[in-house]
Amino acid sequence: MITAELFERLFPSKGLDKRKYNLVAKRQELIDNLNKFLPLYGIDSYRRVCAFLACCGVETDYFKTTEEYASGNDYEGRKDLKNTQKGDGRRFKGRGIIQTTGRGNYTELQRITGETLGVDFVKDPALLNLVPFAVESACVYWKVHNLNHYADRKEFKKLNGVVNRGDENKMPIQWDKRNVLYSKCIRYIPQDFKFEVTPEEIEFTEGIKPIDITPEMEAKFSSAADMAKGPNVKIVAGKIAGRVGGPIATAWATTTGKIFLTLACIILAAGICYTAYLYRKQINIGWETAKAFFKKKVGLA
Repeated sequence: MITAELFERLFPSKGLDKRKYNLVAKRQELIDNLNKFLPLYGIDSYRRVCAFLACCGVETDYFKTTEEYASGNDYEGRKDLKNTQKGDGRRFKGRGIIQTTGRGNYTELQRITGETLGVDFVKDPALLNLVPFAVESACVYWKVHNLNHYADRKEFKKLNGVVNRGDENKMPIQWDKRNVLYSKCIRYIPQDFKFEVTPEEIEFTEGIKPIDITPEMEAKFSSAADMAKGPNVKIVAGKIAGRVGGPIATAWATTTGKIFLTLACIILAAGICYTAYLYRKQINIGWETAKAFFKKKVGLA
């Protein structure tokens, strides 16, 4: 099991101000909940525990805090996070040991876990700062996204890509720190690691059970994870159109602007025609090749 000695070796707390860091002040509560919930969600082997602690360790600044230090203002208006209301950036900033971020992700977490846990993470996002919710929400995320698959295959970079960037093929932010911490966990956690009790014994002795995650829940949570990938093509195109179209519309509203834009279009068209003239032979060859290919395909050649 995860002992206080092992945890201190992995995440030293000596000299840290307990008044500043809630997970330092509640270190034993954190360890107790890790030992309770990890085996319930199948995070119960040497590789899986190493991956979980290393990944969440960086997300929480080496298990110092359940809430990111930044104000959350940078998330304001982020449509990819579904922060559609004023104040959503600060309200739904990163919390929990896997740093749930954005109204959309809080909403999806609520759909999956809220009714079972008897809480509302959307109405009261700060609930994710409570250690039991912080730990179990991370375990739910882990199970829904099948992160044990990556842990078992030693694909730690892909695992962190899913957690940190919403895409296994993207480079995780702070990858060097993640990799160093993973190596530390691999070195210090015993290879014969196991929890002292089985999930069945935990359920029996403590009256708890893991949240039943259905395929429908997985689909909902996966859609929320996609938001972590950042703006998609549609969003980017919209932003470009807004930034380019705005100045053009403003310029067109004035007589001088109309003259300027008209001249610019004439010059652009002339440039395209001149380029086509210079490369007319190559264009003609390409056209003839295309016609021959088409005739052959339809049986006319």
